[in-house]
Amino acid sequence: MAIDALPAAPAPTDSRATFMAKAFAWVTALVTWTTQANAQAVATDLSEANAAASAANAAASAAAAQAVAGAIAFNAATNYAQYQAAISTVNLLTYRRKTAGISATDPSADAANWAPVGLAPVVVQAIAVNTAAVAGVVYLVTATGVELTLPAAAGDQDLVRYRMAPGVTSFTLKRNGNKIENVADDFLVDIANVSGVLHLDATYGWLHI
Repeated sequence: MAIDALPAAPAPTDSRATFMAKAFAWVTALVTWTTQANAQAVATDLSEANAAASAANAAASAAAAQAVAGAIAFNAATNYAQYQAAISTVNLLTYRRKTAGISATDPSADAANWAPVGLAPVVVQAIAVNTAAVAGVVYLVTATGVELTLPAAAGDQDLVRYRMAPGVTSFTLKRNGNKIENVADDFLVDIANVSGVLHLDATYGWLHI
């Protein structure tokens, strides 16, 4: 914030009346000046803290980028080291291995062994035929009667989103071994404003959002 300039200070050469007038004005102005100076000090400290946090975040981002710069397409036959990165052949996003090992399942559908790197972009896929859903994708259902099969190896907080296009009256969510709303049954979606399901845990399964 701006700090107001102080008025002229009294000088030894001033007359008594001028000296007193300047001294009174200067001391009075000090009240506002002190408040403004203190506020500026707080703002400066905050800016310094924010700058330090930004620098740390930038360094972390750079390190993460360097760590995944050499990632290549996922290979089911590869024995991955812990934290090694690979690119999903399903959604082209980069994932990092949680523990060392081999997995035949693409990282996009294997939350138990792989974690996504960074923020995933929104991927929208229009479907008019039966489709196996991938967590993180938005499905635009363009035909009535379509079956959307939820991931079998669902991780906690995995999200599958969907919308019905105009004219579509219903489609079926296939539970694929997990519950939907704590019920071991498939779910008929026939409400146009239902926007997706979130996997809570193994007990309750997928919940509508």
